Amino acid sequence: MEQFNKQELARRELAIREILRRDFEKFIRGYDDKHPGAWAVLEPNTPLDWNWHHAYIAEILTDVALGNTRRLLVNVMPRSLKSLLVSVFFPCWVWLRQPWASFLCMSYSTPLANDLSYKRRQVIESEWYQRLSRGRCVLSDNRNRITEYSNNSGGIIYARGLDGSVTGVGGTYIICLPSHQRITTSRGEIPIGDIVNKKLDVDVATFNHETGEVEWQPILRYEENPGREIIEIELEDGSILECTNDHPVWVEGKGYIKAGDIEPGDAVLCL
Repeated sequence: MEQFNKQELARRELAIREILRRDFEKFIRGYDDKHPGAWAVLEPNTPLDWNWHHAYIAEILTDVALGNTRRLLVNVMPRSLKSLLVSVFFPCWVWLRQPWASFLCMSYSTPLANDLSYKRRQVIESEWYQRLSRGRCVLSDNRNRITEYSNNSGGIIYARGLDGSVTGVGGTYIICLPSHQRITTSRGEIPIGDIVNKKLDVDVATFNHETGEVEWQPILRYEENPGREIIEIELEDGSILECTNDHPVWVEGKGYIKAGDIEPGDAVLCL
């Protein structure tokens, strides 16, 4: 009899996990008190005040995942959990069904995009989520940073802010620099024009904001942009950075901002 009960409990656990994988609302809210959802991963001490509009958004996003809705605009009052539902929980849930899916998650600012990206990664890396994913959504060691991460099934999630560039935020890609601007690489300082034109196979020095360390990262894409106006940023040591007005630069206390918005006295992150 005891053995039978254990088998029944095991089958019930598997059935509940399958429900969480199939039902977006249940994925967020949980199945019952003993089987919490993604909300409990991010906000373990905050009760979820679920409202009808949350259920409606979850229903429509499920339709998006099924391919029945191809364009969706969600417009609700601030602090209505829109960002968590759409930008955090939804990509995580889709990866349970389609771990190979790719996402570009954009927010109005880079700090917000990074914050939402961090929360997505909290969910994905949690023990709770990994049990649900059955080992198909383990984040790759060679591409696991705040601005983007991929899983072992080929899926990738990019996080970008509208104040930056879709093709290069946080040092992952090198863009918006004049061709003669030298870049620190694993083979020394090389003009970015040479790197792009010759498609040099080099690693680039990037800064990991979570560890506070410089890391070498491979180039994922080579891109040459049309000529645009270049501005010069003179630093305290006399060095000059040339870039376009909208190139993202990390400033202490402000995060990533447009190069054109840097003010005298700002502390710019340099190697």
